[in-house]
Amino acid sequence: RAKGRRISPHAAFALGDATRLPLPDASVDVWCSAFMVRNVPDLDAALTEAYRVLRPGGRLVVLEIPKMEDGLLRPFARFHFTQVVPRLGRLITGHRSAYTYLPLSVDHFLTPREFTSRLADIGFEVTEVRLLMFGTVAMHVARKPLPGEPR
Repeated sequence: RAKGRRISPHAAFALGDATRLPLPDASVDVWCSAFMVRNVPDLDAALTEAYRVLRPGGRLVVLEIPKMEDGLLRPFARFHFTQVVPRLGRLITGHRSAYTYLPLSVDHFLTPREFTSRLADIGFEVTEVRLLMFGTVAMHVARKPLPGEPR
């Protein structure tokens, strides 16, 4: 919060259920999340709620670990997430369960292409999809259309 307020003194923060935000319709400029949406039990409800609270022209930014498309790097990424990450997580933090859960949550999430489609189905205009870390992290940027613009 302190960093956000240094960057923008008018920044406000809210804590709540992603599917029932304590915010009025069309009241925020940006809705962002990092490594959260794959853990929401009702993804469509959370994305619909993000759409509701964003003002027209507002941006949604999601940084997430997607399920990887089939390809050359997928077996290596799977090995990394299922074998290396849990061991490192336990070694560094002592919390093996959180890092054992990670590959399971990724396996049950969407590919970048599927997530893009889901955002479009809600009504967002997806303006950018950037794959990072050899495709193991995806950043989706989307915009709520202005009134009169096609959905």
